[in-house]
Amino acid sequence: MPRITQKYIAQQLGLSHSAVKGALNPDPRVRLRPETRQRVLRLAQRLGYRPHRQAQILRGKKSGLVGIIKGISLVQAGVEKAFYVARAIQRSGYGLTVNELHWDELGLRRAVDAMLDAQVEGVLLNTPWTEKTDAMEIQRLRDQGIPVIALGVAGSADVPAVQVDYRQGMRDLTRHLLARGFRRLNLICPVAPEALDRSSNLTFSERARGFLEAAADARLPSSQARILHLAKSPDWRDSYVLGRMAIQKIEAEGVRPEALLCSNDESAVGALMACAEVGWRVPDDLAVTGFDNSTISRYMRPALTTVAQPSEAVAEKAIELLLKLIRGQRLVKNELSMKFPCRLVIRESCGQTRQDDPDRTNPKTVFAPAPPRSAAGPVRPAEGSPHP
Repeated sequence: MPRITQKYIAQQLGLSHSAVKGALNPDPRVRLRPETRQRVLRLAQRLGYRPHRQAQILRGKKSGLVGIIKGISLVQAGVEKAFYVARAIQRSGYGLTVNELHWDELGLRRAVDAMLDAQVEGVLLNTPWTEKTDAMEIQRLRDQGIPVIALGVAGSADVPAVQVDYRQGMRDLTRHLLARGFRRLNLICPVAPEALDRSSNLTFSERARGFLEAAADARLPSSQARILHLAKSPDWRDSYVLGRMAIQKIEAEGVRPEALLCSNDESAVGALMACAEVGWRVPDDLAVTGFDNSTISRYMRPALTTVAQPSEAVAEKAIELLLKLIRGQRLVKNELSMKFPCRLVIRESCGQTRQDDPDRTNPKTVFAPAPPRSAAGPVRPAEGSPHP
């Protein structure tokens, strides 16, 4: 389909460009018959015409708004990231408009329409996309001269991205557990192992890949490095229930792993609560770890070993790059795809005790081994386990 411009509409109606321009941008100096104006407006609406933002900017028409298209998330890590993004935008002097993406086939189209209607000057895309139709929707923004930066993960190589290295974070966590002597590991993941390469949920699939890479490096057989795939919970807004479902599944199977890695802190909290209900002691009977380093992770008992995301640094860098594009500046090569590492935060839930505040970045922080773990509970450990 040709690009819908004022000239294209003029050609379709047999009118001059100035007549169409006058109908779409009311100007008292341009006299048009009411029926002519209505013909132009009807065709423009039917064809999905929108004013070209780059042309408006050149004429000095700026909205002063930056838009965010984000997936709906009630986990604390998502809320914290949104806070840092909003703060960075406000400090830049721009206003903020947010559209939460509903997961249906028209969700992204509606979100892009909202950004175009608000005449934003730039968009942060805080959700992964992999489908061709999704890439086409993002291109609609770029065709209007609106720059786009992907935040957190990138689903398309041609969109500049400021990413979190989720794979590295989970890989480091898994290696830490292996170094502690754990050899039978389960990872809670909403993405099935066979679907990792085609999953549109890049956030979780990247964490799963990091887990599998660390296990492969340690030459663990697949039976000892298991992705515990759980179908969506009855209430998708409740990540805590995934941890509970995992413990229930493990108990029903009758073979308990030595460590349970969770894809976020909320599911780890749910697992801790479920362990208490079935009489399993953490970390004596089962080590449990989270991901995200949300506030609740350090207030649990035992406090959760987890992985901290660089949310503040990622948000500030994404806004910095977006503002460069809004001002018409080009990004240098190393700014087209930037990846920030995660940080391992070790606490008691994996069998170590703190001798310092784990949230401090002091490299001299020391973690002492916990006392030997006691005998297993009612569910037997796997055969060949190095732990009692």
